[in-house]
Amino acid sequence: MNSELARRVGMEHRLRTALEKGQFLLHYQPKITLHTGRIASVEALLRWQDPENGLIAPAIFLPLLESGGLMGATGAWVLRQAASDCRAWRCKGLPPIRVAVNMSPAELRQRDIAGEVLDAIGDLAGDPAWGSTSRSPRVCFPATPHRASTRSGCCAPQAFALQLMTRYGLLLAQPPVGAAD
Repeated sequence: MNSELARRVGMEHRLRTALEKGQFLLHYQPKITLHTGRIASVEALLRWQDPENGLIAPAIFLPLLESGGLMGATGAWVLRQAASDCRAWRCKGLPPIRVAVNMSPAELRQRDIAGEVLDAIGDLAGDPAWGSTSRSPRVCFPATPHRASTRSGCCAPQAFALQLMTRYGLLLAQPPVGAAD
């Protein structure tokens, strides 16, 4: 028990420095259209290249990011990096592609999530080739900003923020139940 606790505390400490040391990276999983065989979109998947243990599985480090209060800063990095990658692909002459970025329920409850997302994507906002923001099944997206769900913890300001993001061309999608990367 003590060794497991020490391992967890050590990993949480290393996660705190992972962002500043550039140890996170994104892998892109293509989504293929069956009838054409072409890539329809890609999903940005966060990976951690730990210098001590190599590539760490998301199932191990994502809960530690959540419990350690690091998901917000890490999610902001993911958004900025995915947008930067999208711009780089454009500069290389690649055709536009929709990029999906997953967000945790905690991120979606942030006070100014719409502002953070729109700041990160900047000039890509409104471009139909840019992103969908996937969300956890635990978070609601009410049809109107005035309808809130107490069951999921979503409230009117967050619903309004999500509607604002859709006005700028972001697709908001819920992954299938049981989906994991």
